[in-house]
Formats: sequence, C-alpha cells, structure tokens
Amino acid sequence: MKTKTAIICALIAIVAVLAIVAGVVLVLHHNSDDEVDPAVALQTAREAYRVYATKYSSTTYMSEYYLYVAAENCVVSIRNGQTQQVYSSREEAIAAIFENPDEVVAVDTGDGKLFACTIPPKTVEDDTLSVLMIGNSFSQDTIEYMGDIAKDLGMSDFIFANAHIGGCSLKMHADSIKAHKKNYCYDVNENGEWRKDGRMMVLEDVLQQRQWDYISIQQVSGLSGVSSTYNQDLEYLLSVLQALTPDATVIWNMTWAYQQDSTPPDFSRYGCDQKTMYNDILTAVQEKILVNDRIALVNPAGTAVQNARTSAMGDTFTRDGYHLHLKYGRFLAGLMMIKTVTNKDISGLTPALAAKVGIAGKQMQIAIEAVNAADETPFAVTESTYK
Repeated sequence: MKTKTAIICALIAIVAVLAIVAGVVLVLHHNSDDEVDPAVALQTAREAYRVYATKYSSTTYMSEYYLYVAAENCVVSIRNGQTQQVYSSREEAIAAIFENPDEVVAVDTGDGKLFACTIPPKTVEDDTLSVLMIGNSFSQDTIEYMGDIAKDLGMSDFIFANAHIGGCSLKMHADSIKAHKKNYCYDVNENGEWRKDGRMMVLEDVLQQRQWDYISIQQVSGLSGVSSTYNQDLEYLLSVLQALTPDATVIWNMTWAYQQDSTPPDFSRYGCDQKTMYNDILTAVQEKILVNDRIALVNPAGTAVQNARTSAMGDTFTRDGYHLHLKYGRFLAGLMMIKTVTNKDISGLTPALAAKVGIAGKQMQIAIEAVNAADETPFAVTESTYK
C-alpha cells in the first residue's frame, strides 16, 4: 500500500466529519516530506493511545473503545491493541463510526498532520444550569449580564459561556470546525463571576467541556435576514452539535435589526431600513428555523429590542448602530435569553440589580415589559406602555 504523510485537501473536509465524535485531541506531528511505513504509523498511533489511557489512569480505553487511524487510501480500526478492520474508504469508516459512536475513542483530525488520539469526554452530572452561546459580538452583547440577572432571580448554580469569533457567520463556524481551528475566544460566567482571559479554543473541545443544557447559535447580523444563508452551513453545525452534545437543547438566537440611522455596509441589503431588516429576520427564522426539528427554541431578542424601541427611549438601544448599548441594550438582550431558558417570572427584578448594571429603574421596567411581550408574541412588535 502506497502511503505518504502529506494528506490531500479532500482529507481535511472528509475527516472533519470523523472529528465530531472525538474528545480532547492529541496530535502527533510528522514531517510531511517523508515516506511513512504503515506498520510504523500504526504503532505510533497505538503508543499515543496507550500514553493517553495511562495518563487518565484507565485500562478500559484499550479494551472498550476503538481507535481509527487514517492513511492515504484506507482507514484502520484498532481495539485492545489489535487491528479490527480495514476500510477501503473514509466514507465506509464514517458509516461504521456512526453506527456505534459511543465506542469511538480516536480519529484522524485531518489537519495536515498524521494522527490524533482522544479519550471520551468526562461525564458531568449535576444540577447546574449550563448555557453555551456560539456566536460573535452579538452573543457577547447577549451574555454580558445574564449572570447578574440569574443571581437576582435567586439562581445560585449556573454556567453561562460564550464561544465567539468577531463577525462570525454560519459559514465561518462550519469552516472553522472542518479545519479544526483554534480560533474561538471562550469566556465563562460561573455563578455570577466572569472569567475572560482570552483563552482560544477549538469549538469541538468547547462543546465537550461539560454536558450543556442549552446551546445557542445564530447567524451574523448582516445576513440574519437573508434566508438563503440558512443553508448547508447551518445543517453542518447542527450535525456537529447533535453528535457531540446530543442531550443539549438547541436555541436559535434571533438577533436585532440595525438602528435606523446606522451606516454598516450590510444594512444596504435591507434598503437601509430598520423595519425591512426586522421583517426579513422574522421571515428567515419562520421559514428556516421553525421548521428545523433540530432547533427546539427561538430566543426572540430581535423582537424584544424592537418592542423597547417603541418606548420613550426610542431608537437608542445600540452604541454604534448595531452593537447593543453597553448597559441597557445588553441588559435587555440578556434578560430575553434568561427568560427563554428558565421561563422565570422576571417582574420582581430588584433595584439593586439595576444599580449594579448601571441602568435606571425605568429602563429596567421597559426591558421587562419588552421581554415579556416578546416571549408572548415573538414574531410581531408589541407597543410599549412607557411613552
């Protein structure tokens, strides 16, 4: 069998599908200009497998899980240190993996190196409410005050996390996963305390940090009202979530239209008209998201913002025309997400919370009204009573 260490570009795309069943990845680097003996390559993979199993003080990995090793024109499965099956194509191996995904411990990452080794993710079973947002700067806006709101509502055991790339679209998410890119900034709020240390992670590793209760996804704002972009990239992302976090409830974060006088280039897609953009967002979500059985909930943040714009505060909820105001804009979006995932009564939020966030009491009441109305009527504007 003729093998080379250089893995052609097609391998990157195909083996990325294999990688969605993997946990923590250890890549074995190899010089791509050298010839590789198949026997040596398999032995190298086996040794890495043993090292990882030993590191985690478990002898069961070697006997109970399969290791998949991809060569140029075949895939070999190994179990208990012995070759189990040789597949003539990656497609054949992928089919076998998805028949018994819980038995897979390692796959080729397809990142241009030769092999990767993994262990099954650690199981976390507790009563902690965990929400992961996968997004961009708009998910940053949404998540900022969720911890403060949760604590004010009496919640004491929660993790709210954000895996984000600035300006990231559904296509960028899909491409990043396929290329196994370590390009997601990962911020975590645990029980009201933020950890923002600039950690960069691969999205698959983020997904396997724990058993997430809810995972929120979204389209980049400029394309949020373009139905045609809710396409195979969305389906690919959903397939990854289904494979790695099958018990998580997937939420679509329906973002907001731009401020009427804003000037982002993408606003021209909607005739530089806020109402048109909002209506196009509604149409895209109703046509593409509500009919998708892998998405369980819609977080109507865009409607909450549009509701609040009918109040005495007017069209002031962004800081630059599209990103939310750092105080009351972000508070509004965070409150909407908390309402979506907990369905708690938010009418009793305290003045202390308003003071901590840095908003006026009336601004908090406008947000509460807007969120409750959006929760009740997510696809239409409800006029505010605060005029």
